[in-house]
Amino acid sequence: LVEKPVTFYSGGTTGLQKRIYFSMNDINNIMKFLSIGMNTVVGMDGTVQVILQNSQGRGTGAILAQALTNMGMNAYATDVMAESLEQIKLTIENKPDVWFGDSRVIYRITKELEHKVNLSTFGVKTLFLTVHLPSPVMIDYLKKVWNCEISTHYVLTEMGWGLAVDCDSKSGLHYNELGVIAEVVDPVTGKVLPDGSEGELVFTSIGYEAMPLIRYRSRDISSISSEKCICG
Repeated sequence: LVEKPVTFYSGGTTGLQKRIYFSMNDINNIMKFLSIGMNTVVGMDGTVQVILQNSQGRGTGAILAQALTNMGMNAYATDVMAESLEQIKLTIENKPDVWFGDSRVIYRITKELEHKVNLSTFGVKTLFLTVHLPSPVMIDYLKKVWNCEISTHYVLTEMGWGLAVDCDSKSGLHYNELGVIAEVVDPVTGKVLPDGSEGELVFTSIGYEAMPLIRYRSRDISSISSEKCICG
């Protein structure tokens, strides 16, 4: 049943060290959601450079690149640890429309190279930022240096990587309602708060087979609205 066990450290959510299990069905559903999320920022004929963990070709980066390829897009994975100039070399060779990767890594690459090369000339149309939610200051900086759109992807490994992606209207994020129940609770009492109230996000992974989690605490403060988004 279990296809991929994942052990990782995170100080944000419940507990420091975690071990999460996914079945092959779980992985297929996750990759499908991520592919659909990618399609919100690039067309089916687009090219994506995935800058994520890719140890021995079995990391998240390689899995996502394969999922996008299966969907009909052009995608390739680069290791998150690759040097900044190597990332740019691959960008020049492959001409991606989108860089999808760890926001802190993309920020570091940008800082290292902004005075060495003109990053806005490489044709990247969107920086799709994931793993760590970027601050407004970081978003403004990256948008200025790359002269491109910025989209964000909210992710918890415990919820299967694919959790929420920016709406085109930039009015908020749409989350994976088919695989996850999201609620907002009082961070002290755990009481579920009314629609639109600000509180701690908790998630129940109803769509996952190997290791569903119930009201898993994210430690992130936000709000959820049931009103119809302006995007329709």
